[in-house]
Amino acid sequence: MDFYRLRIMPKKLIILKTLILNTQALPPFAKIFLNVYCPTTKIFIKKPDAQIEIKAPMLLVHELLTDIDAKMDYVPDIKNVSGVSKINRVNSFHTCVFDDLEIHFVTLSNENKSRELNYTEEANLSIGVEFISDYKIKESSSGTNLEVRMFPKPKVISNKSIIKKMFDGFKERIILMRIKSITKKNLVIFKNYCERIAIERRK
Repeated sequence: MDFYRLRIMPKKLIILKTLILNTQALPPFAKIFLNVYCPTTKIFIKKPDAQIEIKAPMLLVHELLTDIDAKMDYVPDIKNVSGVSKINRVNSFHTCVFDDLEIHFVTLSNENKSRELNYTEEANLSIGVEFISDYKIKESSSGTNLEVRMFPKPKVISNKSIIKKMFDGFKERIILMRIKSITKKNLVIFKNYCERIAIERRK
């Protein structure tokens, strides 16, 4: 079963609790309800959207993942990275520029736990879609296990019609599905990059 932590606070409904739901059993209309009527809903899914084993030390993987300038070395089709802070701290921001798209990132958290590192960032696409990426970096027998969970940014209350909210929610889900697919492919490139840097540093 997948675990959802929901914080639901629409105008006429205030519910604050932790629920355990089966994502396969959750009907589409329920997901639409959460997106449309629960604008501050924040969902953490136990099953990662993408994961990969990297033959490199955990600290190195974390260093390269949070090194914004390094994106130029492994992100496909990227043209430029602008607005980069010297140190990637919480609330630091940067923008990745592609031919027909810009993605503005803001660092939300960067936590160091025992044998595990967590890095979370918010992404704002120039096409009007926002999402959050949560990276979990853990030590493994082969080096490092990297997991990525992605979910829509919680919505603010708006005066949009229900039809407009449903259309925007559908558009967001389609784009996020595409981004998740791209992320899985990019993780392989990032894995190869980390392993190459690990070999170079051992020389």
